[in-house]
Amino acid sequence: MKRRLAIIAILGLSVLFAACGGGKGKTAGNENTGNEPSGTESLSEDSSDVSAADSVKSEEKTQSDAAESVPAQDNSISTDNVPSAVLQDFEEAAARVEELTGGSFTEKEVCYETYSYSDENGSFRWDGKGLEIMLKSNPTTGYFWTLEQFGEKLSFETTTDEYIQDEPVGTESEPMVGVGGTQKYYLTPKTRGGDAFVLDYSRQNSDGTRAPAVVYLLYAHADEGDEITFSIRSYTVTEQ
Repeated sequence: MKRRLAIIAILGLSVLFAACGGGKGKTAGNENTGNEPSGTESLSEDSSDVSAADSVKSEEKTQSDAAESVPAQDNSISTDNVPSAVLQDFEEAAARVEELTGGSFTEKEVCYETYSYSDENGSFRWDGKGLEIMLKSNPTTGYFWTLEQFGEKLSFETTTDEYIQDEPVGTESEPMVGVGGTQKYYLTPKTRGGDAFVLDYSRQNSDGTRAPAVVYLLYAHADEGDEITFSIRSYTVTEQ
């Protein structure tokens, strides 16, 4: 079920959001702009009470009618027009997330059709030519980043895959053991189209499997001008 939810949520291909999490809804308040007619000072107190009660009832009815006119929220995203090859890419990538995490994870952030995204673990950014991915890393802890690509056409190629160690603060000596750094990937579009990616920050288990702490599910798409937009979901693993 979680795998299915992950696929549906990331497939925001029919919804064009410009930033993480979509837009915030706006609620307009009702304003009373009516003017009190002349001569109201001579109305009796009982008449004023009745008028006030009628006004409250009228306002309650207006709010009730407005609430009933709002359609029920539909959180599903249609995939009717999504190419089958793209769906297959997501199926495979989401299955890999499920396999890596064992289904025990917390979804932290979602971006649809954006050009840049960042959180406490790293950043993703289209720089005009390719997709630059910079991820915090510290191999001395036993954790490493791994990138896996899923796509029928393999529209992107990984032209950079390197670890850049941070310089120790306050010393000119060689980088010390325990100092962290940045894992850098650079994805360059080869053809128009898109690929799905899974990036995980994991340590190696004794049985050869990986135990991830952080996982990203990424879909990158390049158009005719090599403009790259991407959709991304971030996970932190809660159990192993």
